[in-house]
Amino acid sequence: MASQDDRDPRIARISSAIRVIPDFPKKGILFQDITTLLLDIKAFRDTIDLFVERYRGKDISVVAGVEARGFIFGPPIALAIGAKFVPMRKPNKLPGEVISEEYSLEYGTDIMEMHVGAVQPGERALVIDDLIATGGTLCAAIKLLGT
Repeated sequence: MASQDDRDPRIARISSAIRVIPDFPKKGILFQDITTLLLDIKAFRDTIDLFVERYRGKDISVVAGVEARGFIFGPPIALAIGAKFVPMRKPNKLPGEVISEEYSLEYGTDIMEMHVGAVQPGERALVIDDLIATGGTLCAAIKLLGT
């Protein structure tokens, strides 16, 4: 495991640009607020650059962004690696024909939708989301991409 001194200095800049808000949206949660990262041009660029460096040349043809923070980070990553961007949204937000996938949340269920035909068989996809709690959103995204 790399020591702190061996880490890319961009990681520290990104980390320090993310505001931590205790007990939001409810007691016991340490909310990682990326809106402050978006205000820091260097940290925001570093974030995109790190993703691009990691995924460029990996034969990715689709960047799927999960609503809503995936819409912030996904498009610039997609453009930089030469992939198309596919939005994954909550129900009734996308016009036209969609496919849907229900998934479990910590307390209940939700549904994610994607346009029919947005992804073709054999395309390699990268999913961009802001966090993984139960993994339900990620699993739904993967199922939609494989449909």
